[in-house]
This record gives sequence, C-alpha cells and structure tokens, in this order.
Amino acid sequence: MNQTFSGIRNSGGIRDGAGIRRLVGGAIISLTLLCSNILVVAQTEPASPLVLVSARPIHSIVSAVMSGTGTPELLISGSASPHTYALKPSDARKLENAEIIFWVGLGLETFLQNPLRTLAASARIHALSDTPGLIRLPIRAGGLWEAHEHDQTEQSVRDMTPIDPHFWLDPRNGAAMAHFIAEILG
Repeated sequence: MNQTFSGIRNSGGIRDGAGIRRLVGGAIISLTLLCSNILVVAQTEPASPLVLVSARPIHSIVSAVMSGTGTPELLISGSASPHTYALKPSDARKLENAEIIFWVGLGLETFLQNPLRTLAASARIHALSDTPGLIRLPIRAGGLWEAHEHDQTEQSVRDMTPIDPHFWLDPRNGAAMAHFIAEILG
C-alpha cells in the first residue's frame, strides 16, 4: 500500500507527519552528537605553536621538520637579504606573536639582536648557530661568494677565527640543524 505525503512517496514506513518529525529529529540528534565528538577531538589535539623563522634557507629546514603538523612563518621574504634587512612594522608584529623563533644568529642577522630581546620577549628563541655538532666553516671569499661583511661576534671559540654564518650550505650541518629543530619542537 503506497501513499504519497506532501509529494514524497511513502512505502508504508512513515504514515503521517509525526513519523517524518521523528525521523528528522533523530537525524538532528545524530548529527549533533557527531559534531560534538568532532569538537571534543579537535579540542584535545594540541595546536601547533606559532613558529617564526628568520631567513629562507633555514625556513625550508624548519618546514621539512614541521611537515604535517604546521607551517612556520617566514620573517625575511622575497628577495630581501638578511645582510641588509630592516624590520617593518608587520615584522615587529610577527616577532611579538611568535611562540618559537629560529634564526641563524648574530653572525648573519645583526638586525635581530635588539628586536628579539624587546619584541619577542615571551618567545622561545633559538639561534641555529648554537646547534650541537655544527661544523664551523671559515668565511668564504671570492668567486661566486657574495662580497659582504659579517659581524665578527660569532667566532670559533677554539681559534678565534671568523666563521661563515652560511653554515646550512654544508649538508652535515643541515642534518644537525634538522635534528636540533626536531628536539626543540618535540
């Protein structure tokens, strides 16, 4: 016995408006329970910290370590150089909002020394020049190497010779930094 109720064909399972209301009510309750379970799961998983990385080469290493858990923000974007960079107001906001900051260190990014102390006071700040096992290379000059001055404050403790702050160029240092970053991000 087939009936039509408001244009919907009924095969006998739902005989009146009360049956439809029960069906819709049950669907709403089921959907509500499903959504509340999703919200509980979303609230129990910790959010990825806001990670800020100073320069593009180390940003790629931090991004690889964070793959699948979050995306770090880049401070010096585009073709800007950390050798000559000047902070913008939007950069100051990034520093203030960051929870974890990775930077190369004083040998390359002298412009960050004071802002890290004042603007990023609540962030955990990590100079990758402090990476355990980092191979310290002498400053390179001539040929393809960009002619520029580096801050001499970051030197090899053993022999006080200036070190090259572009230490990520050695693949062994890249691997050491990746391990160091992974430990920090835990």
